[in-house]
Amino acid sequence: MLNGQKRWLYIAVPIFFFWFFGQIDKVGISIIQTDPEFLHALGMTGADKNAKIGLLSFVFTIAYGVSNLFWGFIIDKLGARKTAIAGLFVWTITMIMSGLANSYEIFLISRIILGFGEGMMIPVSGKLISNWFNKRELGRAQASWLTGNYLGPAMGAVVLVLVISLLHWQAAFFMLAAFNLFINIPMFILMTRNTPEEHPV
Repeated sequence: MLNGQKRWLYIAVPIFFFWFFGQIDKVGISIIQTDPEFLHALGMTGADKNAKIGLLSFVFTIAYGVSNLFWGFIIDKLGARKTAIAGLFVWTITMIMSGLANSYEIFLISRIILGFGEGMMIPVSGKLISNWFNKRELGRAQASWLTGNYLGPAMGAVVLVLVISLLHWQAAFFMLAAFNLFINIPMFILMTRNTPEEHPV
């Protein structure tokens, strides 16, 4: 077990941003789907508009829930760190795919893949926290992802509204991809290890 506060830096901080940006992704579609340009570009303007919008959230939720089981097996095989990195790459690709989507069907597929990619968040966080923190610290350690879970939507909503109003709905997805590519993925590659014994510091 690393001494002092290093465990919190190497594990709790990446987990916080993991959830912070993950929750922005989740709330993002609720904000983006209010943009008339987005709805028009993807053909969600007819009588079945509400059904199409609802289906986007439905397929994401189903994929997210089902994939939790899959990711649990992957974590047992590859470890939480590699699983997180793999899931984050899937997540990043789907954000880019969403931004480039020119039809409802392509966007719908991107939401399914996103749900699958983000499904690893709970098992990854649980595994890392159980490996790195003792029982007396579990409450504080769990707070790292719970804090990101609530701060992400609160702060992300403001950021997304500004990006959409100043730029374009596509820019919101590219921004979310950049958060993963330049913040989350480097953190898990450079800072995180499966166990304290594996950490070089």
